Amino acid sequence: MLQFPDSYFEDEVRDGFYVPSMIKRAWATALDVLCEVDRICCKYNIKYYAEWGTLLGAVRHAGFIPWDDDLDIGMMRTDYRKFCEVAPKEFNESFQIFTFNTQKDFHHFLARVVCKNRICFEDEHLRRFHGFPYIAGLDIFVHDNVSDDAMLQEKCEKTAEYVITVADAIGDGRLNKAQETEALRRINNMLHVNCTSIEDKEQERIQLYNVAESVFASFEHEKCMEMTQMMPHSLYGRHLRIPKKFYEKLVRIPFENTTIPCQQALMPC
Repeated sequence: MLQFPDSYFEDEVRDGFYVPSMIKRAWATALDVLCEVDRICCKYNIKYYAEWGTLLGAVRHAGFIPWDDDLDIGMMRTDYRKFCEVAPKEFNESFQIFTFNTQKDFHHFLARVVCKNRICFEDEHLRRFHGFPYIAGLDIFVHDNVSDDAMLQEKCEKTAEYVITVADAIGDGRLNKAQETEALRRINNMLHVNCTSIEDKEQERIQLYNVAESVFASFEHEKCMEMTQMMPHSLYGRHLRIPKKFYEKLVRIPFENTTIPCQQALMPC
């Protein structure tokens, strides 16, 4: 658990932006979650790194962007799978991990680690998490390998997009029985899987989401030079591509009262 002086929770003007005390308490709680994630990653040799607004904040502010209130980290697919497997066994009751496999109505291809899954005004919780009663934590974004063969990569993306489209249509009740049967038959034939109709259509959606994630991870790490966040930044027209060499070496840089791993290639010489 990180230690914060009382002065940390005072209102602050940071880079001309007013940061009230309650946001500072959200920051401290998110940092506690990061500390626990970091402990698990160190124990199991799982590689992670700052992403999105957290990466920008680390480089530009040595902490949170003043108007941000959560943390973003990234992992490669193999590390992400390992983390999702070991984290529930490592967390005490204060922390929880959400994925579409574990949390009802969580339709995101990422993991969310939080201090609590609900608003909580219980004394013990407030003492543990700096008087912050709301949900706070971090998102874990997943990076998958991009094939050097553009046609193979496009096929991968179109296939995953189709599977997700079918999954959402089934989950939302937009397919009749005949349409559902035909869509499952097509997916099974394309991918040599055995997806079945399930009475609980939300569980059927999850079944297909897992198939989509297996499609995301089609390409071997050693044979690819780039990576991407498949959903949504590669599937839906943006075709995000990140050279993997940028992530070969990570350095820990200051972030509020702790440090966070970042790509060495982004650091000023």
